[in-house]
Amino acid sequence: MIVKVCGITSVEDGLLALREGANALGFNFWRSSPRYILPHEASKIITELRRHFDSESFLTVGVTVGSTGWDQAPTDVLQLHGFAEPSLLPKTTKRIWVAVGPEMVAYFPSSEV
Repeated sequence: MIVKVCGITSVEDGLLALREGANALGFNFWRSSPRYILPHEASKIITELRRHFDSESFLTVGVTVGSTGWDQAPTDVLQLHGFAEPSLLPKTTKRIWVAVGPEMVAYFPSSEV
């Protein structure tokens, strides 16, 4: 099971989440979010967290909306919001999680939902 705490904006937030059992940390790269963080700031936080916890013990997740913000995400995974079909997803070697509502499930194979 993956337990993700989203909205990490400081090393302290990340350390607390990991100490309490999270195994994924979300960094919000959507500029309209009150928890928005610049990619280079997220990178600094991730580097520091990996000094305290084994890199294999947690995932870092870059949360974006639409087609912007994902290309500079210094994270293991991209969590994308606002995509209507798989053909519109960005081409990347990173793992991608797509947030979909019930009305969009038909666009994605059942093994991926």
